[in-house]
Amino acid sequence: MHALGERSHDLVFVPFVEARRSAHLASTLSAQLRALDAATLKLVFESAIEKIASELWPRSAPDRRAMVALLTDAGLPVFQALQRCDRAARWLSGAGEADRDGCWQGWVDALAVLYRALDAFWTAIQPTVAPLPERLRAPINNTPNMVQR
Repeated sequence: MHALGERSHDLVFVPFVEARRSAHLASTLSAQLRALDAATLKLVFESAIEKIASELWPRSAPDRRAMVALLTDAGLPVFQALQRCDRAARWLSGAGEADRDGCWQGWVDALAVLYRALDAFWTAIQPTVAPLPERLRAPINNTPNMVQR
């Protein structure tokens, strides 16, 4: 399975890894919550889907829209996990001292679900977004290829 270093892989994972790294380095709870802000990560994920579709189908708007729809459908568990992270972060930020540990664990659990959903998303879409083999991209004897992206 192709992955690490591929542009589509990096579009999906790099922002989430950087957010996780920023949260790890943060010295306050509010900075950790900002680093892993679900609304921001949702926009980043949506942008990654758009960019992947644009790179796969740069000359075909209908195919690009279809790819966005396919990737968005495959990403539904990620979007759901982001909603869960948002709720958990709000509970945590509003928790009193007595409830903070439980809310913290809820937020951490929600983040774990999110990162598992990202892994599952990548596994599901990887065959769709993998680079085409050279034999399918190159014209044969000056005839158009059968796969035009």
